[in-house]
Amino acid sequence: MSTPPSPSATQPQAVEAPSTVSPQVCLAELRARFPALFAAPGVLPVKLRIHADIQARAPGVFSRRSLGAVLARYTTSTAYLKALVKSPQRFDLDGQPAGDIAPEHRQAAQEELAKRLHRSAKPPDKRKPDSPNAPRMPRTPRAASHTKAPPQDEQDAASADRAASELARAYRGSALSKANFCVLKGVSEAQLEAALSSASLRTGRIDGPH
Repeated sequence: MSTPPSPSATQPQAVEAPSTVSPQVCLAELRARFPALFAAPGVLPVKLRIHADIQARAPGVFSRRSLGAVLARYTTSTAYLKALVKSPQRFDLDGQPAGDIAPEHRQAAQEELAKRLHRSAKPPDKRKPDSPNAPRMPRTPRAASHTKAPPQDEQDAASADRAASELARAYRGSALSKANFCVLKGVSEAQLEAALSSASLRTGRIDGPH
């Protein structure tokens, strides 16, 4: 008489999403699975809590940490902030309108863009003489530098990471609910969730609801 298979042998095993996937690989997978949103001709503002929709449509594909990290970088990039200012609506995974952009979210994006523009502005050339006949001061020879400034994309990514870290730290230190905190800071819940997930990826800390 044959032995019946155990229940565990007849049930499909859950597939765990890899937690060490880089943001670049994760974004490439998002573009492949949801091209209407993440591979559109122009950057589209994403629907609030889009991470929940992604997990529902692609269960087991993206870990919470990987998805949080890539969404934090995606939604704080300069191109995304410009889209948030110009677009009247957010969009879902199928590229369909999914709600208007709140005025406070648009205002927050405008303020962040202004800060980045100010930081990238070049200082005036103080060495320029006051008149054509003014004597030029001899220049002091400087040692040649072999270090190059990081590309603008890397600078934007570093700035986005710092902004996400500051947002996560402020939320952890507040006594506000998630909804009230987002209104106060002028960010969406998706941006806050992404910032918390990104911070968790770096520190190993998992944040639960307030």
